[in-house]
Formats: sequence, C-alpha cells, structure tokens
Amino acid sequence: MVAGCLGGDDDTPTPTTESGNGNGNGNGDDTTPTESPAFTIRSVDPSETSARRPNLIEITATIENGGSASAEETVELSADGTVLASTDLSLDAGQIEGVPLEVNTEDLDPGEYEFTVTTAEDDASGTLTVEPFLDPPRNLLSFEAEQPLQLSVGTNTITAVLNNPYLSPVEDVEATLVVPDGWESDPGTVSVDSVDPAVPASVEWEVSVPESAAGEQQLTVELSYSSLGETAELSTDLSVTVSLPLSVPFGMDCGGAHTDEVVEIDGLAYQPAADVAQTARRCTKDGS
Repeated sequence: MVAGCLGGDDDTPTPTTESGNGNGNGNGDDTTPTESPAFTIRSVDPSETSARRPNLIEITATIENGGSASAEETVELSADGTVLASTDLSLDAGQIEGVPLEVNTEDLDPGEYEFTVTTAEDDASGTLTVEPFLDPPRNLLSFEAEQPLQLSVGTNTITAVLNNPYLSPVEDVEATLVVPDGWESDPGTVSVDSVDPAVPASVEWEVSVPESAAGEQQLTVELSYSSLGETAELSTDLSVTVSLPLSVPFGMDCGGAHTDEVVEIDGLAYQPAADVAQTARRCTKDGS
C-alpha cells in the first residue's frame, strides 16, 4: 500500500509524479511562450532606378510587422557591403508602413549596383545605376566676340569666358589654345583653380599672327576640368579672319585724312602699320 493513499480499494491507481512544474510543457519553465515581432518586407519601390551623381535617390520599402508584438527595428539599405541609408522603425503587431530610404549618389562611383534592403528577419533586393556627373562633358568656354574673330597681323588679344553649368564647382580647369604653325600664343595654356556655378571667370591669350596668315584660319581650344572626382576633356574650334595692313592704306597717305585707327572699307578692316602711322603724324606735323 502506497503511503498517503486513502481508502482500501486495491484497484485504486497509484499516483505518479512528473518532472517540471506541472504546466505541461515538459521543459521545466513555468513561463508562457514569448510574443515576438516579424518585420517582413512586402515591396521595394522602385526596384530598378538610376540617377546622375550627385543627385539623391529615394527608395521606399513597405514593411509589415507580421508578428504578435510591437517592436522597433533598424531598416538598412546597402550596396557592395556598405550601408548607404538606414532608419529605425516602430510597428505594432500587424501594422504596415512605407519607409523612405534616401541614397546620396555622390558617395558612389559610376556604375550599376545591386542594393539590398534588410530588417532583422527579412531582405529584398533591387538595382541602382549611377550615371557619371561629367558625362557627357559640357563646354565651359564662350567668346566675347562673334565668330569669326577679326585678327590682324601682329599681336592680338583673344578673350573668353568660363561658365560653369553644373551644380557643383569645377576644378583644375585648363584651356590650351592651339594655333597654326608660325603663330605664337602666350600663354599656351591658361589654368584656373576653380569655377563656381553661375560665377564666370575670364581667360585670355596674347596671339602673335605672322603676315603669311591672311584670310580665314581655324584655331582650337582644348579644355579639361574635374569635379566630384571625375575628369572631362573636350575641344572646341575657333574661327578667325586675319586682315593684312596695306603699306599706304586708303585715307592714310599725306594727301588724305590722317588716322592711326583701323579703317573699314567694304567690309574689310585695314590695320595701320607702325611706319604708316608715323608718316601720318609727320604729315600732320609738317602741315602737309
């Protein structure tokens, strides 16, 4: 007879003991199962996108807390193992919310990336294409005078303006004037450290033109500059017309009006030579 058993019926089952605390789970734990969140990613919009550096891109991840408890988790967007954007998100059980993630493309090299949006329990991927900032390169140069520029034999000054059409400064600007054989350009290359947007910068060259260069000529300006770690190179043509001075231009001999200014006749520009100008002055002085 088992101690503690009441009654005299031998058919009475003998009581048995169970390990644990009697809650039926058999693990010795007297707590109920813990409620847990489950942040799942329902969609990523857009899943394919592109932008030119340094523009911002916004990608929205729709997150649902499919668990049974409210929680806060970190939602991250990464590419090539680098976290590009992150935010902390609080959701109640069953709640759905769109989370905007903003990517600064200035921090990325040009190219195509597979990005991944992650929570603690889920992930989703998409494609991001970053286009170069300086492609295609833009011509920064404009000339103060209309083309073709009018040049004369001897020394001329060619002036141009650098205009920055980008949203970021351009740096290490170099403009090289390429002239025909027998010409001279001083300097050959003009350098400007930086040109800010909407703040023009002037450049100029002193160009010596030989007498053999009369008529239409073609010059070239080779331009290079950089911005946001990228480099651009391009060239632009410059049309010029070279006029020759006459030995005794019309109106500049002792029998006519005296001037040492440029004379235009029938669309032709006559540049007085130094000895002719001196002759004109001598004629005036002598009263001839």
